[in-house]
Amino acid sequence: MRTVITTVVIAVALIGSASSALARLAPENPQGRHSTVFAATPEPPAFPSGVPSQPGELTGQAATSKSARAQERYYASYGDAPSLSPRHAAVDAGGVDWAAIGITIGGAAMLLGAVITIAMRTRHRTSRTRVIGGNLTGNWREYVLGVTMQRNDVFYDETSLNTNGTLPRITFTRGERPIGRSKVYFGVNTEYVTHIYSNENQGVEVFDKGLTRMDVNPVLRIPFTRWPFLTMNSSISWRGTYWTESLNSAGVQVPESIGRRYFDMQTRITGPVLNKIWNTPNSGYAEKFKHVIEPTLTIQHRTAIDIFDRIVQIDGTDTIRGTTQFVYGVNNRLYAKKGIAREIIGVTIRQTYYTDDRAALYDPSYQSSFNSTKATNFSPVQIGARVMPTTWFQSDFSTEWSPIAHQLTTFSLSGTFNRNRLQASAGWTERRLIEDLPGFDNPALASNDLTGSATFRNPGSHLGVTYSFAYDLRNDRFRQQRYLGFYNAQCCGIAIEYQMYNLGGSSSFVIPQDRRFNVSFTLAGIGTFSNFFGAFGGQNR
Repeated sequence: MRTVITTVVIAVALIGSASSALARLAPENPQGRHSTVFAATPEPPAFPSGVPSQPGELTGQAATSKSARAQERYYASYGDAPSLSPRHAAVDAGGVDWAAIGITIGGAAMLLGAVITIAMRTRHRTSRTRVIGGNLTGNWREYVLGVTMQRNDVFYDETSLNTNGTLPRITFTRGERPIGRSKVYFGVNTEYVTHIYSNENQGVEVFDKGLTRMDVNPVLRIPFTRWPFLTMNSSISWRGTYWTESLNSAGVQVPESIGRRYFDMQTRITGPVLNKIWNTPNSGYAEKFKHVIEPTLTIQHRTAIDIFDRIVQIDGTDTIRGTTQFVYGVNNRLYAKKGIAREIIGVTIRQTYYTDDRAALYDPSYQSSFNSTKATNFSPVQIGARVMPTTWFQSDFSTEWSPIAHQLTTFSLSGTFNRNRLQASAGWTERRLIEDLPGFDNPALASNDLTGSATFRNPGSHLGVTYSFAYDLRNDRFRQQRYLGFYNAQCCGIAIEYQMYNLGGSSSFVIPQDRRFNVSFTLAGIGTFSNFFGAFGGQNR
């Protein structure tokens, strides 16, 4: 038996009250603006986990999850915002990383193969955040067991806070394997999770949507790949889910258990595939080019779910509807071969038809889902393109066209450049304001952001600098700028970081304006040490 301990992360973020050693931009707030807004704000609906992120999230010690910007905009329309989870990166090296044994104060280290992170950040006194989390993963053959615990607390004042997280989330999966010598594959996914999601105002509980959920999902899959020009991948699964609490007829959460069971049958058809090959022996770029046109059709049927309106919706597992849907599209790909073949251009277009028009409101495959309030049988038309002319440059573009408003609703453009000494990336996203389209008619959810970062290193990567920014084109201001310089020797290293924020008005709990200065030291085989509060200096009082 081989057990792989992937990641154990412990993160703690508390308020610092030290005297100021660095001038800060954040103004004093004697009126307690956040507490007043919190007390007067009606309870917002839970943020759906299926909402895709909007690029432009912060980096460095202020980094949050990829859905941070989407959550901020979503809750801004209600005048309130929940806490945001930190990013967790799992590592699977096939065993315990004994070379990284160490211990860290205020940084990250490896101890018996477990990553331990302790971070303490200074916050504005009305924006105190505490995050505690841990993750443990082990696998044996095709079996994988994962345990995650996380609690996020955002304090608006000493007696008002928002809490969410999972205590715990336990997953057990069996990867798909053939049954005997047959062509039929079998796998199982299971989950046990206790969600915590509550609000307190002046010590009084406003609401508590926490509950426990158990989920079992065995899957049978039958692939058909005999013909190279036409492939089919069919599956049938049964899913059973149990919740300890539910909604009554008035939409109020009550401690009455509820269960959901349904079958999910789907077939994905790819083809007939058309291709054309050009030989270009005299070209310096490639000796061959290949163009592939690949139609796709996915037919999926889920049996009826009669208790949908009684399910407390917290994440994507809770928003599944019984429906039949057809996902149709076409992929265009251009390959170049010089020694090895690689894709240099790809363009994809697709759309989904639902027999239940309400299913379009809960499909996480589209950015417009969870944001619209108007049911429709057709999803947005999704268009995506990728260009990779070289191995060191790549650009991606995506947009969606609404069948209701007959307009493009979202745009996303990004690019990366990666050479030996220079790594750079840039991105632009826009979520349009469309007055006649429900979900896009709220100015608080409209956005137009530009992000970028660049890192330059010397040939041995001993010395380098990094600059990154996030710019709000809609409000004509920098959300963030970050400067980082580092030097690494064989035994040790040092990094100096300076950050500036200006998030005024984008959230009710994130620091409106701030400056941070951070110094960290690295010792080989031990870990990284930094100032315990994450930034030199205290609070303006």
